Amino acid sequence: MEEAICCSEQAAPVLRSSIPARLRKSQECMVALALDSRNRPIGRAYLVAVGTLGSVEVHPRDVFRTVIRRNAASVIIGHNHPSGELTPSPDDARLTERLMRGADLLGIGLLDHIIIGQDGHVSMADRGLLPGGEKL
Repeated sequence: MEEAICCSEQAAPVLRSSIPARLRKSQECMVALALDSRNRPIGRAYLVAVGTLGSVEVHPRDVFRTVIRRNAASVIIGHNHPSGELTPSPDDARLTERLMRGADLLGIGLLDHIIIGQDGHVSMADRGLLPGGEKL
């Protein structure tokens, strides 16, 4: 059985490894990790969407489809910034708010939105940018 994910330092490498290496420096990719009620991964992190160099369009249905199929209690999402800039953009904040509303309606916890750079990551939850979100 997988070990529980208890912080962004544990979640970020799992999410990073699910972004295809050939895309990491050229296209933004959204990935997600479904978790059980004890924050243990249910299956592998999965690719939700592939975008362009500067953005990725994501619909809540695309994020939550697999989460629901896996009967997950919560989810951690992440996406890469090919530029290496780790600061969340206004679009990142809007997407997070939209996904929070969807998660709330579905009764699924959105535990974090992690921005992944080439040499690090930024957790929106750790920075207090996850409005009304649960904590890891």
